[in-house]
Amino acid sequence: GNKKHTRQTSRWNAFVSKEMKLRNDALPLGVPRPKVNDLITDIRDVWKAMSKEEQAVATEDELVRLAEVKDMKKTAVHHVSLNAFHDARATLASVQGQMEALHNRTGLEILLVAVRSDSQSVVVPQVWTTGDRVDEFFQLTNNMSIADFAGKLECFCLSGMQGTANTYHNELMQLKSKTSKLIYNELVKIALPKKVGRMLYDNFKEHITDKYGIVVMNWPLPQFVAPGTIGSRLELQTLYNAWSSGSTYFRKFTRDELEIWEQQCSLTGGSPSGSTAGETSTVSPGNQSPAGDSSSAIPAGIPSSASSPVSPPLNEPGPSTVSPQTGVFSVSNTPLVGRKPRKQRSDKGKKRGPSAKSRAKQASENVPAGDGASTSM
Repeated sequence: GNKKHTRQTSRWNAFVSKEMKLRNDALPLGVPRPKVNDLITDIRDVWKAMSKEEQAVATEDELVRLAEVKDMKKTAVHHVSLNAFHDARATLASVQGQMEALHNRTGLEILLVAVRSDSQSVVVPQVWTTGDRVDEFFQLTNNMSIADFAGKLECFCLSGMQGTANTYHNELMQLKSKTSKLIYNELVKIALPKKVGRMLYDNFKEHITDKYGIVVMNWPLPQFVAPGTIGSRLELQTLYNAWSSGSTYFRKFTRDELEIWEQQCSLTGGSPSGSTAGETSTVSPGNQSPAGDSSSAIPAGIPSSASSPVSPPLNEPGPSTVSPQTGVFSVSNTPLVGRKPRKQRSDKGKKRGPSAKSRAKQASENVPAGDGASTSM
């Protein structure tokens, strides 16, 4: 087979390496080190001025050292964590020096915290501040030192729990958004050709049922609220599955049913079938006529004076069975009652007299100037 021949290090390369090391070591600490390209011209001039014997003597030791380094790279085990430690230490020292100089120039206060996120790393938590004010502020506001904070941050980064809380919160928010969009899209489709701006859960009857003749069937949750206000992921998932499977849906009244609905609302003050606020009608699905019955029997609770009412499909409530407050039915086919309205004040609409403060002020203004004043002799 073909053998791969390793290229030998030339004396020129050894001389360049030696000269760069000598020149960089001669520079004081903190001075930027020049690159090979910056010094290659000077090094070349020195090299050309030397004889062959001088070149051999100057590079003998460097050739041996470079050969040992090359052999070590072939056989030695690479300590990645150790290399990372040296890299982190050198980089952080350089950064701290730059920040210290920046603080001295501008007076900026700086806090630096560096911790490892890999258990294989040997880097210890690094904390650096520009002064005591930063330490005192952190202690006062967080009730812990910066060193304790760095230790807790390292534990969190090493625990593998990054993003767990955010993941649950994001999934919950996405499920809320997805459920809200699904319900709104279903409302838009059934309301055609009319356009619905948005889905309103509070006062659903006034905004949706009365206006568009639409009710909600088989609402799976005990309360009729917007998905965005539900904090339970289980309830949100149940609601989303009910709408996506079609078990919960919108039902639209026919024109005749809507007229009957409006008549009953006007006759009973907004409560169909004579129900009062907080009460609901209880017309069972068995009272409805089958979908194929040509007689179209009038659902219970609808005034008999209505002309040719159209019966709803089997097992669906007619307009007389819709909740007077929500227009929403649960999975048990019973209307959900909305929130109890606030009790009206007994003096609502009555003209109120002046307050006690106003009466006292008016009385003081009506007192004659001479009254209550002492007379002098």
